[in-house]
Amino acid sequence: MTAKSVLFVDDEVPVLNALKRLVGNLGYEVLTCDSPLEALTLLKSRSIHLIVSDYRMPKMTGAEFLREVRKLRPESVRLVLSGYADAQVVTEMIEKGEIFRFLMKPWDAQELKAAIEDGFAHQERMSFLKT
Repeated sequence: MTAKSVLFVDDEVPVLNALKRLVGNLGYEVLTCDSPLEALTLLKSRSIHLIVSDYRMPKMTGAEFLREVRKLRPESVRLVLSGYADAQVVTEMIEKGEIFRFLMKPWDAQELKAAIEDGFAHQERMSFLKT
């Protein structure tokens, strides 16, 4: 069985390293990209189960990035992890199904791990419903 995969996208490499340390021992394949454009290139060549993106990044916001992800890989569960976000934009993204959940930075380790587990459970439910 293939390990569940998580992709973290953030323009701050220290944040990516901290996230990788946090979930790296949970048995998931953990990938990181320090730009949304790099992440989109990766997603063109492979499927990722769950994607956690920062909101404010150069060249493309997390909202723009995750809208593109939804078109490219609609089966991927999408989360936003950010210290900055427009509440109205986040609410609209959740209502439109563009993201599964929004989490604030600095993150609570247990809350983030639980959100990832919830995201995987959500994906399994959606896969089951499609069969």
